[in-house]
Amino acid sequence: MEYPLVLIHWLDHESNGGPEWEDLESQLEWAAELPPIGQSVGWIIWEGEKHIVLVDTIMNSTETGTAHKILKENIVFKRELQ
Repeated sequence: MEYPLVLIHWLDHESNGGPEWEDLESQLEWAAELPPIGQSVGWIIWEGEKHIVLVDTIMNSTETGTAHKILKENIVFKRELQ
């Protein structure tokens, strides 16, 4: 079975803070910043209504490397490479 090879850019989730209390003004400044944008290249082996599953390696058509679930609403750019 052929799977599409793609380049995607996606908005990541992040947290800010540690084990101590954080200053509200600093948190509000951080909150206004755009989330980091991840870039991934891989094969889409599954696509559902809310997310895709991207793998970095397909071995002998029977095994994969690491799989990543990425929410579709977080994808800001997608280009098929094949």
